[in-house]
Amino acid sequence: MSPNTLYAHLQVLLQSFQGKELETKSRQVFQLLRAIQKDYSKVEENLGVLGRHVTNSYNTMSSVNQSFTVMGQKLSQTQTLKEPKESDQLTS
Repeated sequence: MSPNTLYAHLQVLLQSFQGKELETKSRQVFQLLRAIQKDYSKVEENLGVLGRHVTNSYNTMSSVNQSFTVMGQKLSQTQTLKEPKESDQLTS
């Protein structure tokens, strides 16, 4: 076998090993991509739930704030009332 033929055979073997290594690495990459895709789906679902909670919290805060404002207005109105005199209380 001539040196050139030996070199060509070795090159073929090297390319074959490199191809198998590339195939192994490709499988690992695809496994990682599938795992990342599953994680993405879980995070997306959790973000949806969190978004609904934030929306509900905002709506509840708005409602409570509005009720609190109305209660404050009622309290302010009580300040304009006059206290009854003692004589009015005795006759009642």
